[in-house]
Amino acid sequence: MASHRTRAAHHAVWCITLVLAACGPSAQDLVEDLADPETREAARQGLLLAKDRSVGPLLEALENPDHTEARFELAEALISLMARVDDKRIPETLNRLLVESDDARIRARIAQRMGMFKRAEAIEALLQTLKDRNGAVRYETLMALGELEAKLSNEQKTALREQARSMVADDHGGARQEAQVRVESFVNGWLNEANTLALNAQLAEADSLFHHALAYFSQSKHAAYQLGRFYFDNGQPEKGRDVLRRNGMLLDVPRLSQTPKIDGRLSDAVWEQAARADSTYKFFWGENFAATRSEVQSSFRVGYTAEALFIGFVGYDDHPDSLVTKVTEIDNTQDGDLRSSGVSQASDQIWSDDCIELFFDANLDHSSYAHFGINSLGVREDEWMPADRRNRPYDPQARWGWAGDVEIAAHVDEDFWSVEFRFNFG
Repeated sequence: MASHRTRAAHHAVWCITLVLAACGPSAQDLVEDLADPETREAARQGLLLAKDRSVGPLLEALENPDHTEARFELAEALISLMARVDDKRIPETLNRLLVESDDARIRARIAQRMGMFKRAEAIEALLQTLKDRNGAVRYETLMALGELEAKLSNEQKTALREQARSMVADDHGGARQEAQVRVESFVNGWLNEANTLALNAQLAEADSLFHHALAYFSQSKHAAYQLGRFYFDNGQPEKGRDVLRRNGMLLDVPRLSQTPKIDGRLSDAVWEQAARADSTYKFFWGENFAATRSEVQSSFRVGYTAEALFIGFVGYDDHPDSLVTKVTEIDNTQDGDLRSSGVSQASDQIWSDDCIELFFDANLDHSSYAHFGINSLGVREDEWMPADRRNRPYDPQARWGWAGDVEIAAHVDEDFWSVEFRFNFG
């Protein structure tokens, strides 16, 4: 009897399962549901679960003019299936749409996902799309080819390099920045080779390769600095300064006729005598070698007297009332070791404030330096980084216990904030 009930129960479960399966929507129905925002997500999930059975209906719908308004959703579903179904029709169709689709959203999404899934069969189509008329598509294509770089042939790498080089002035901000990142990565390879030659005393060959890197991408701040540094390190400091000056990386600082008042406003007429820099660049420390022009307008002024070096900063901001200032006060009596004092978090927090950072390599040894962070309230943190820091245990007192002999003031106005900084000599 027990055995009979068990078989009956199993039979009932099988019947229920078969009935439910038969009542579920077909792949064709799910494709139709993609056009309706209310049923779209459920349809997309259903198509993913159907896997192979979804491919044919999706491909047919993409070719059907009646589904034009839902083409983005259809392409999105097909892209998602690419990671689940091994069907060569999927990448073939997506590669064609990447090049031929009239919808820039579809082209951009396909480019982005081809890079994410590292689909080598998309490389040739992506290389074509580098010349796409839409900036967002060009940007996603550059990003995708970066993900696929290890799978590129030498010929394809050359094509990518040359096309990226032609895009460093692209009118799309993202594409322009990514093109500069790509070109700078190529330039950095030559710079590494040049530095190796210099270490092996092959100075003429190194000089030639440094110049080749800078000529290839004349906007490269990284290459200009490396060439200037090469001359400094090899007994030609004036030549090194000339390279940096020509590339906007060196200011000839004048002596001021009088001392400016340090009140944060830069209103004293003597600041007009100072050297001025209005071109600022973004640099993503440790991520890449590209220094791209900043969209945020700011300027610096630098001058000196017999007693001190003076730096003025103006940062323009539409909403200066929203400047981040987590650190509002530092007890100068504890400045010798903020990490172990009652304000132990200050030396961490001030770097996440809206602030300026100043680095001074007073010995020009390219290793030791003084470092200041100053927020819009004029609160500062400073540290000394010795040249041999990598060869000895970390010492917080040696790092944070140093205090520069400085005077600082800041000012916040309606559409900018400013800082005046005096660094006393001696």
